[in-house]
Formats: sequence, C-alpha cells, structure tokens
Amino acid sequence: MALMACLILVMLSAVTVQGSVPARADDDDTPSSWSIPNYDLKAQVDKNGDAKVTLEMTFDFAEDQGHGPYVTFATRQRLTDDPDHWRMIDYSDVTASSPSGADATVETKNESGAMLLRIGSEGREFTGEQRYRISFTVHGLISLKNAQSGMDEVNWQVFNGFDVPMDSAKVTVTGPTGVKRVACFNDGQSCSATSAGSTASFDAGAVSKQDPLHVVAGFPAGTFDASAEARTTKRLHAGNTFGLNVGSGLGAAIAAVVAGWFAVRGQRRRRDQEFLGVPPGVIPPEGQQNVGVRTSKPQVAVAFQPPKNVSPAEAGTLVDGTAGTDDVAAAMLDLAVRGHIRITPKCRNAKDRSRDWTFTLNPSARDQLRPWEQTFIQKFFHASATVDTMNMRTMNDDTTLADTKSALDQLMVTYGWYRKAPSAIRGRAFLAGLGVMFLGALIAFIGLFFGYGLVGIPVAIIGLVMAVLGITRAPGRTATGTAVLDQINGFKLYLTTAEADQIRFEEGIDVFSRYLPWATMFGVADRWVKIFADLQASGRYTADYGWYGGDINSFNLGFTAGFVSSLNDMTSAMSSSMESASTSSASSSGSGFSGGGGFGGGGGGGW
Repeated sequence: MALMACLILVMLSAVTVQGSVPARADDDDTPSSWSIPNYDLKAQVDKNGDAKVTLEMTFDFAEDQGHGPYVTFATRQRLTDDPDHWRMIDYSDVTASSPSGADATVETKNESGAMLLRIGSEGREFTGEQRYRISFTVHGLISLKNAQSGMDEVNWQVFNGFDVPMDSAKVTVTGPTGVKRVACFNDGQSCSATSAGSTASFDAGAVSKQDPLHVVAGFPAGTFDASAEARTTKRLHAGNTFGLNVGSGLGAAIAAVVAGWFAVRGQRRRRDQEFLGVPPGVIPPEGQQNVGVRTSKPQVAVAFQPPKNVSPAEAGTLVDGTAGTDDVAAAMLDLAVRGHIRITPKCRNAKDRSRDWTFTLNPSARDQLRPWEQTFIQKFFHASATVDTMNMRTMNDDTTLADTKSALDQLMVTYGWYRKAPSAIRGRAFLAGLGVMFLGALIAFIGLFFGYGLVGIPVAIIGLVMAVLGITRAPGRTATGTAVLDQINGFKLYLTTAEADQIRFEEGIDVFSRYLPWATMFGVADRWVKIFADLQASGRYTADYGWYGGDINSFNLGFTAGFVSSLNDMTSAMSSSMESASTSSASSSGSGFSGGGGFGGGGGGGW
C-alpha cells in the first residue's frame, strides 16, 4: 500500500559492489583518539577520462599506537538503468610515501568489488601525527554528455565514510577546459564548491565518522573523448542467467510434463500444517495437539484485535514467508505510533516536489521493545538521535535493513511458525534446482557425442523450474504458524469490513494510530483513514498525533485525501531511503547535480 510503499522507500540507497563496499580493513576497534587533521585530494583529469590523483593525508594516532592508515575504493557499481552490467572503476599506478618518515609499505587486496589499500607494516607502530602521500590513477568517474545536465560530468563519490573523523577535507578537480558548474554533498552538512578556470574546489570542512563526500564538476559537452566512458562487464543475476533453448518440440513436451509433475509435487510438500479438531486460529494446549495437513482455505472469524504479542512486521513476514523491506517499514511506523520515534516532514523539493522526512528517537518511551526492535533502533540511530531520509540515501555500508530482515526471518523459527528459516528453505531449494540444471547440461553435453544431446534438456528445464519455484514460493508453515496466520487474517477481515459504528475503542489507546501500521501492511490504510475521518467529523473521535511532528492541519483526518497522500509520501521516502542505505547503485544517465549516485566510493581508517 501507499504508506507501506513509502516506508519501503526509506531503507533502500547505497551498493556499492556485490553487497557493499568495505569501509573497514578489519573489525572496527578504532581508538576514539585517532583522527585525520587534514585530507587534501587533488585530481588532474585528462581528455581520456584518466584522473591522476594525489592524496595528502595527515593521520593523528595520538598516544594510541597504530601501524598506518588504510583506504578502500569501489571497483565496480551496479547500474540502475542497466541491470545486466557492472560499471567498473579502474585503479592503477598506486604508490604511497610518508614525508614524516612513517612506514609507507603498501599492501593491496581486491575482493567483493572493492580494492583495499593498506599502508604500514605489522612490526612497526607510530604515535602522534604522521603524514602520508597516496598517488594513483582512476578511470570511470565521467558521465559523458549527461542527459539531464547536458554536460560532461566528473561525478565522484570520493568516499562513503571513514572510521575516524576528519578536521578538514578538501578536494580539487582540474579538467582539460573551463568548469561550468560545481556541486558538493556531505550528508546534509556544509560543503562549499567553487570554480576558477578549469579547476573545481570543494571544501567539506570537518567530516564526522562514516559521513560521505560526493563532488561534481560539470564541463562543456565534448570536453572528454569517448574513451573516457567507463568500461562495463557482464553482471549475472536471476533475470539474465536462466535462458534455455529447448531445441525440439519433443524435448519441450517432455519438459512440460515433467515440470508439471514437479509443480504438483512441490505444491503438496509446501502445504501448511494445521491443528485438527479446533476452530481456525486456536492453538490447543500441549499434549492435546493433533496435527494434519491443511487441504483447503478455512473461513476465519472476525478478530477485533491483532494477535497477542505479534507486531505488524512479524505478521507481514509470516503472511508471505518473506522478510521484506515493506515489513521493516511497517516496523518503523509501528515504533512511531508506540512512542519510540517521532516522524516530522521536511519541506518539499521545489524542483521535483519530493518530500523528505526526519525521524527523532524518543529514549523515554515506556512501551517495551522486543529484542530485535531494540537492535533495529540502535542501528538506525547509531550516530545520532535524529535521522532523515535525505541523508540516508547517501549512506553506504549500512546493515540496518539487511540485519533487520535477517532477524525477522530467524524469528519465524524462534516463534515456531516455520520449521526452518524461510530464507534458508528457499536458498536450499534454489541451489538444488541449480544442481539439477547443471546435471541436465552435463547430460546434454555428453549426449552430443552419441547423438542424444536433447535427452539432458528436459532435466535442465526441471532444474530451472525447481530453482525458480524454490525462491518464489513460500515454504509450508507449522500448525502454530498456520493458527497465528488465521488470527492475522481474522484481524484483517475486521479492518477491511468494519464500518464507523462498528469500531471498538479501547481505554487509553488511540485505536486509529495503533492499528494504522496494520492497515498499511494489509493495504487498506485509505479505508481506515476514511472511517476515522467520518468519526471525527461527527464528534465521536478526537485525533491524537503524538507520533507526528509536522503541521497537524496538513495531517488532519478531516482532509482524508491529504492525509493519505502525506502518509504515502512518508512511506515512499522511508522505503526508498532504507533500501538506498543498504544497496548503493550508480546511474550512468542520472546527473550528479541532483545529489544522488556518484561513481567510485569507499572508505578508510587506521589499523
């Protein structure tokens, strides 16, 4: 639903590489005394798009000894407008030295779409301020004749966050001709951008730990040659790796029959269990439980309250067997209406009319948190009691979304709703399908030498069907999980059918707000809002928006359309930003001046 779509838009904005660009060399045990007094990067970009970079960095180890600094660089990025290819960021001619006499031995390591550059040696440690000079050439930062700006852009995500704070961070980019436009982004903080002739200068001032720095320099179209374009490599994913040509009508017929048999067999194995001899939704006492396989969909009774001790996010995961971003978004809204978070809208962007939102932690909330909710809040507000969606989109290497999904997935087993984690069951089924598909391909290859190559084709197709069904179909629930699902469906029936005069109010609880996350998860938020708008208009309900920090008039139930629109805005922004924070990508066509994307990225710190 719209609100769920919005909450889904907060957790979605930063890859980086296969998963995320490593921001650390090892586990983060960085002494709090370490800092970078000066970070000064200069890049000379030629017409071929090669940027010759010199980084002058002062690293202060204070009294806590360290071997040296390290820096990570993204070497590939996912393209939002070309999912079948990686955009490659190429580095070469890497050297390091230390004007202060520190050990400048360089060790490079490439893994998971990133290059780690570690300076120093195991046997030597230093204290106090040490100066380092790192030089390298990088190719892949140019967006030629960008469709939005009409310029050749040096669109550079210089870094996504260091493990130590910087007192001063400056970047200088010099091109082959005069600069037309500049921009600088630093997680919403002050960042100045100026130009003089062919040089663009960026000054981010002090940069906090894990804050990113993104600079953009626009040059006239045609400044750079076609060779300045980044190279791309094939990116394999489920959408482009399952093509198969049957090769004959007979092979197709055999495959269809066998695949149909497998589908029927798989359906039987994925049926839910249920408690026999009791109404749907009832969980008998232990020792009195008779379990069988559910063969038909039962009629559930209307439930006027959600299942006891079940949150909307947990319910959403049980319903479809998948811990999705929409479930995490539901958790965010649920935590807000329970008093743990205050949600405040920010002004709309005058250019594209988009809206960002701010989330403020309320540490004095009395409502008890579940362990996974406590972890979620600690990760989401890890650096500040206030987080906004605009800044979340620039975050990188953030694991809040992935960790929360994993926690919800494991809860399905902890609560006894599934025998094994749904993701694990899907993963094993997918791998089994790939194994069968490989076996079919092997049989076909060997059969070619004997004139029976098509024999393996149906086997390979069966494997394909197994793999696809394995990752798309929900595994069977336990009898307890099925009973809780029936309770959830009973509450859904209430939210989707109750009229204004049938709403049951509970003393001390704002029923509208408390059940709003559930209505959102079920996709009936607009209906729920309309009911309470009618109740408010007739004087039978007084709104309580303690969890909302914006203009109450703009969120008034009396203006139902405006309320739902604002709610949709919020969930969209939340969902998009949350996803961005866990999987950063780059668009080869989007302009860097819009503040999104940026080629490159990485991080750094000390060891």
